[in-house]
Amino acid sequence: MKRIIVLLFTVVFVLVCAVVFGPSLIDWGAYKDQATQEVKARTGLDVNIEGSLGFSIVPSPRFFVENVKVLAPEGSKSEHIISFDRLDVNVALMPLFQKKVDVQFLTLIKPMITLELLKNNKLNVMTPELEAMSNQEEDSAAADAPSSSQGDIKLDKIRIKDGTFSYFDHTTNSENKVQNINVDLSATSLLGPYKAQGSLFYDGYALNYDISADNYDAENKIISPKVKLVVAPGDLALHYEGVVSFEDAVSIQGQTALKSDNFAQSLQEYDIDSSQISDGPLEVKGLLTADDKKIIYDNVKFNLNGEELLGRFDLALSPFSYNVTLKTASDLNVQKLLKSGYDFKSAAFSLNVDGNDSKVTLKPTTLQLDDQSFKLSGSYTYGAEKKRALSSFDISTALLDYDALSAKMPQSSSNETSDIKQALSGLSLPVDLDFSFGAEKLVWQKKTIQDLDVQTRFRENSIVLDALNMKNIGGAAVKISGDINDLKTVSGITSYVEVNSSDIHSLGKWIGTDTQSWPANLKKAHVKTKATGSLSSMNITSNISAMGGQVIAKGLVQSPSSNPTLKDLELQLKHKNMAEAIKILSAAVITDKNLRKPLDFYAKVSQSGQTYTLNDIKGDLSGISVTGDMTMNMAGAVPDIKGELKFGKIKLESIVDADDASGGERWSKDPVNTSGLHAVNADIKLSAQNITYGPWPLVKPKMSLKLSDGVLDITDLSSGVFGGSIALTSQIKAAKQERSTIHFQNNSTFKNVDIGQLTKALVGTDLVKLSGKGGLDLNVKSSGISPAALVFDLNGKGVVNGKNITLKGVDVTRFVKALSDQSKPGDTISGLWKGATKGGETTFATLNGAFDIKNGVANINQMVLDGPKAKVETTGTVDMPKWYLSTKHNLIVKSTDETPSDVPPFEMTFKGSLDNPTQTFGQGLLNDYLNRKIQRKFNEVLSDKLGFPSNDNKKSTDNTKNDTQDQKSNKTPDLEDVAEDAIKGLLGDLLK
Repeated sequence: MKRIIVLLFTVVFVLVCAVVFGPSLIDWGAYKDQATQEVKARTGLDVNIEGSLGFSIVPSPRFFVENVKVLAPEGSKSEHIISFDRLDVNVALMPLFQKKVDVQFLTLIKPMITLELLKNNKLNVMTPELEAMSNQEEDSAAADAPSSSQGDIKLDKIRIKDGTFSYFDHTTNSENKVQNINVDLSATSLLGPYKAQGSLFYDGYALNYDISADNYDAENKIISPKVKLVVAPGDLALHYEGVVSFEDAVSIQGQTALKSDNFAQSLQEYDIDSSQISDGPLEVKGLLTADDKKIIYDNVKFNLNGEELLGRFDLALSPFSYNVTLKTASDLNVQKLLKSGYDFKSAAFSLNVDGNDSKVTLKPTTLQLDDQSFKLSGSYTYGAEKKRALSSFDISTALLDYDALSAKMPQSSSNETSDIKQALSGLSLPVDLDFSFGAEKLVWQKKTIQDLDVQTRFRENSIVLDALNMKNIGGAAVKISGDINDLKTVSGITSYVEVNSSDIHSLGKWIGTDTQSWPANLKKAHVKTKATGSLSSMNITSNISAMGGQVIAKGLVQSPSSNPTLKDLELQLKHKNMAEAIKILSAAVITDKNLRKPLDFYAKVSQSGQTYTLNDIKGDLSGISVTGDMTMNMAGAVPDIKGELKFGKIKLESIVDADDASGGERWSKDPVNTSGLHAVNADIKLSAQNITYGPWPLVKPKMSLKLSDGVLDITDLSSGVFGGSIALTSQIKAAKQERSTIHFQNNSTFKNVDIGQLTKALVGTDLVKLSGKGGLDLNVKSSGISPAALVFDLNGKGVVNGKNITLKGVDVTRFVKALSDQSKPGDTISGLWKGATKGGETTFATLNGAFDIKNGVANINQMVLDGPKAKVETTGTVDMPKWYLSTKHNLIVKSTDETPSDVPPFEMTFKGSLDNPTQTFGQGLLNDYLNRKIQRKFNEVLSDKLGFPSNDNKKSTDNTKNDTQDQKSNKTPDLEDVAEDAIKGLLGDLLK
């Protein structure tokens, strides 16, 4: 650039000399061609002098020339290299005789200099003649010493008016232009002192300058200028006062200052948003030291509205590098720096930046806003060739209170919202970015996250989330990673999410989910999820482990960001113990060991709107197979479930433990949890290969189950049972409020069932062993809030019938024979009954009976077993609340060929616990009958042994006492003389 300036001034000087120093008092117009040819010969440039030439001596030497143009060589864009409208020079006459030059004024009107860098990388002004001239000047410049004659030239006023300078680069097709150049220059001598004022216009900005300098120190090659530059618009003023050294190389050192009366307005003039900066003055001061190798700006003080910053700037030119340090002198008053909307009270920072021609590095830097402190570091690597620039940024803090920060920031009034696709596509940056953030504690929306760590990379059209870790978010540890390969279409997504929670309820509440419907026992949970695809379709694989169980999901989720829809999602539920799983889900206590085996449930889940379809259901429920299909409509207040399920073989002992109350009470008084009745609405058809529930063996049962608004209806239940069938309808109804009353009713019809098995199933114990076919119609209802209340309020009625009933283990015929013919002295009724119940059976033709149930007590009004040999009439009560039995059984023996007709009816009673009642006899009439039988046999023996007449054929209607008196009155005195051997013989016969 120095050579260009020298050449430009050389051209101007040659032109001026060619015009000014010609012969005087000549018609200069006649010598235009001669002058232009001389310029052509010396410079190689074509010059046209289209205007007038003039020269005068009196009153002082004066020269002028008008409309001069220097043509541009071939290949230039512009027509001329140099042109001006007028050059006017006036020199004082008398100093010339003293060999001094006193230029009283030199005026150059509308000079225009147009330089172009041609495609051969040469300036269009550089002719071979000028190149040779330039080389000669450079060779002689080092040998020439400053001449004392330079002090004999005086410049009173040099003025350039409305000049233009432009530079066009053909290699880049770019242009820079400086217009409206106006200069007023004066110098006592060529060695100073100097003074210059002027202005120019460049790229929409006006620059006014005022420059002065003392005499040039030729010995030390130093000059001391004072410079003031004012840029408008913006009114930025730059001041410099110091020294400029020309020894070896140009160097400067001096105090500089940049001032603005209103910094915010100045920035606004340069299209820099300063809407949040407070109005006020800015002043920057410092010591500037610069040469051809380095620039140092030291002891820098920034003062904005009275708030001060300290800094330093170091710039090395070869090789290129720089360092910037900037820090607050004390805590800044943010209110004085920023306009309203920022509620921060104070701020402080310490900035340290290194850079070179390839990279900028932000060294560890601190930033404090009120009571929150941050550490920042990073770098910026410039792009090269096809590589994009890379920025790296790291932020760490002990506390990030986002709520407090956002509350102190201006609140946006915009209601515009963007969807996820717009937000993600907006992450496409002009440079690559590696970003990391760490916070020991983050407060967000009044919620706390502990140990947050974020590591992510932004590339041209992609983003990679290396890690997003939170050690404590609602009591859970969360790890997230993944990437998006195409941000423009938001596709090529891969994400991994892992959640490890010690209390899943706390995590649910943290993210704003209502967890009241979640199982209370659900605490620990481990979730691992992988998702791949795009915002329109995502493949999901998820594994949730909780409370010893697993939920595995694998399938397609369509429109996951806006309206998630499932399609053929394979869902599998597993648990090592189904009883524990039921307890987790419903709080019901399962005591049945058959249900303590593993649970494995599988289904394909699809979605249409808020309706979910479960197809291909397959399951192993603690050894119980299940298949079927279901739909769940989630549009209502509660899910609505419909479907059909088919089970294999089901064996149950007891599902809910009813006997867990304290104090040994049979029925629990704890309220029954009826929340499950309001959790869903359902319409399900159920069937099974068979169900064994305690003593109830149901063969191929089928039923319809409907649940709506807390009302459960079981209808169309039909099944084989005890060799017959059962038909049942049942309803359970409960209000939604806690501790609400449950209403229960049931209608059951048993047909052609084994009456003995039915009796055992109903009573719960083998009081009697019956066989045969019969039926039962049972209608009951109850209400209450606990099992105890339901039992105490149980009311209803039942009707029993049967045919060909066999009472096993009781042989009435044998008992009657024992009473009649085989009885002996010493026999008792209980002893004979025990003998009769050791085997055998009694057959009855019919069974008919009815009972009422009131307040949990079954009153047997009539229960009759009637057969050819006997008849049993039963009455009594079965008290369910007290678990107590009290029944009477009147046994009537009928006369047959095998049994006599004179055996009186006798009564059996059962009293006590239903598990083990006590059995007793009413033995009065039977004892009379037995004693008479023994008496008659005694008489027969006496008659045979002693020859006494026997009255065996006489029936006595007297009681035992009368029989004894008759025996005493009939006794003869001869009996006392009976020989001892006769008595022994009698006793022997009686005891046979």
